Amino acid sequence: MKPRVSVIVPNYNHANYLPARMESIFNQTYKDYEVIILDDCSGDNSRQILNKYQFRPAVSHYILNESNSGSPFRQWKRGIDSAIGRYIWIAESDDFCESDFLEKLVPILDSDSTVGVAFCDIHFTNTRGNVIPRQFKGGVRKEFWQSSFRMEGVKAIRELLSVKNVIPNASAVLFRKSVFDKIPNTYREFRFVGDWLVWILMLQRCDLFYLAEKLSYFRCHDRTTRVSQGRQLDLERLRERYLVADVVKSFDLDPDTVEYTYDKLARKLLNVVGLRRLLLGRSFGKIRSFSAYDNQLYSRLVRLGFDKILRRIGFTQG
Repeated sequence: MKPRVSVIVPNYNHANYLPARMESIFNQTYKDYEVIILDDCSGDNSRQILNKYQFRPAVSHYILNESNSGSPFRQWKRGIDSAIGRYIWIAESDDFCESDFLEKLVPILDSDSTVGVAFCDIHFTNTRGNVIPRQFKGGVRKEFWQSSFRMEGVKAIRELLSVKNVIPNASAVLFRKSVFDKIPNTYREFRFVGDWLVWILMLQRCDLFYLAEKLSYFRCHDRTTRVSQGRQLDLERLRERYLVADVVKSFDLDPDTVEYTYDKLARKLLNVVGLRRLLLGRSFGKIRSFSAYDNQLYSRLVRLGFDKILRRIGFTQG
């Protein structure tokens, strides 16, 4: 008999966090699931730890890469392709959760076939697993998240996901495999914000449900995909964010939202490229890698650059 849920555990160098992650999976009160463990050629002792779990009855696949795939989202795809469950839970290897996570989220998808993405509220934690304060950004008020809600998918893209990924923790999401299997594979080439693209692509085809209960713990540390160090990685992250913006703007967004999004990204790009390199024309090659590269983007960057110069010499305020 097929399990209802397939739990995908894509690991890379998270040995320190694996025991808490794996125990939080196997201690679930809801038991109708399989576990698919993947290791992306970790350089730490992850495999020694994972070896202890590979023979658990719920583990259906134990997949060890001999070379690194280059993207966590390629691992997502590989795990989901092996899954036979109706619902998918990407249980990221550095996070952990409450024992009733599946017990609370599975009935949401069971009771409404139009809902394809269900997620819960989360705690942010430090490396030791201690809860830390959460900041709310992106134009959505904190009060908005205090009550559970269901939302039509395209509306959720326009109102929640157009400027920021408001589902910051993939471990907090349970989604329908049948919907995921219909989306294009473009997310596989992402390294940083592929989850954001996945939610957008899925919500074109289904609705969203948010459960206002903190059932998942998102661990913040210097090896999360949210943290990049160095100009090249920052540029790669921004290029991916431009790709997402290009997808989102096709949903008849308010023009002011589109302008706000691209101005925000251009400011970030200017900070990464550097004003001097921009004005000397040394950044063309870098900028051309952006999907939205055109005269409008470059003109936007030049305008922001000259505004920055004028502020420095005191001709403008702000």
